[in-house]
Amino acid sequence: IVAVLDEGDDELLAQTGLTQPALFTIEYALSELWRSWGLIPTAVMGHSVGEFCAAVVAGVLTLEEAAGLIARRAALMQALPEGGLMAAVMASEAWVTQQLVAHPELSIAAFNGPRNQVISGPAAAVRACLACFAREGVAVKELNTSHAFHSRLMEPILASLTEYARSLRPRQPILPIIANLTGDLADASTYSDPEYWARHAREPVRFSAGCDALANLGANVFIEIGPQPTLLNMARFCVDRPGNEWLSSLQVGCEDWPTMLASLARCFVRGFEIDWRAFDAPWQRRKTSLPTYPFQREPFWIESPPPQFASVCGDDAVGHPLLGGRLRLPRREALFEARLAADHPPLLSEHRLQGQVVMPAAGLWEMVLAAGRRLGV
Repeated sequence: IVAVLDEGDDELLAQTGLTQPALFTIEYALSELWRSWGLIPTAVMGHSVGEFCAAVVAGVLTLEEAAGLIARRAALMQALPEGGLMAAVMASEAWVTQQLVAHPELSIAAFNGPRNQVISGPAAAVRACLACFAREGVAVKELNTSHAFHSRLMEPILASLTEYARSLRPRQPILPIIANLTGDLADASTYSDPEYWARHAREPVRFSAGCDALANLGANVFIEIGPQPTLLNMARFCVDRPGNEWLSSLQVGCEDWPTMLASLARCFVRGFEIDWRAFDAPWQRRKTSLPTYPFQREPFWIESPPPQFASVCGDDAVGHPLLGGRLRLPRREALFEARLAADHPPLLSEHRLQGQVVMPAAGLWEMVLAAGRRLGV
């Protein structure tokens, strides 16, 4: 799996036999990274494949047990014939459930929100059902999956999953964990039944109820452990309460490190204890000496004095304020030099047209008349 992730082969990663173990690998690595920085979750919940990682974080399964189980699950699903389809339906749980009464070959795969349910089953039947929903004005969207998970098409592998799950030794959770099949807090008895992980592949994910359960525990900072914040976007519609914080670990189209750091910074602002020594451990840091006295927070801006303009090489030191001084030239001609700016003379800045400083015509005439008086004309 690590080699496939390093190569970034999209075609290989699209195969169910590799997709699920790859997701589990990324999720567990991210959860351990957050933990190394001192962020220990108060509760965990996964969505389908995500519950395997959540079970490890909560202490229900060992890493080896969960990795073996997800690998077995993925291989069994990969061996199933293709031809299934999953689709999101933007309608209420009650409405979708009622509509599927007429389509017994289809199943609800996930209850993702107040108006976000996922149906699953044979591709032809799903598309026919979506066409009916669309005619009634309901928004629908086909999902990019290789098989129809959480549907009757998963039933051929359930016995094998149950048999493999008998080798597991589930433990009492050390952290609150929300089970997908109930949408509520789980305990040791929840996972002690070997059929749980088989039913997990067949029955719907109760994500919306799980979000409510997390909120009832007092959770208000949600961190998604995965390659993109898909679940965060759905969770907002389930528990959109003032003060909630939604933080992603990774995000498609964004650089990984800035995304992680931005979420870590928000955790720090919210008052979480960050283990900065562990955070800095991989790098060689260099100390910088700072003043021993406290900063007074008083600004001391250095303001430059306004420029002083005067004529140069003139007959007098200053000359006329607009015309300036007369230059000494070998020829019998009169040439005066002056420097004008937007703030010199000071009154000039008050003569503006559409925001631009403009020399007034009266000022130009004054310069002409001053030159005449200077020359005795």
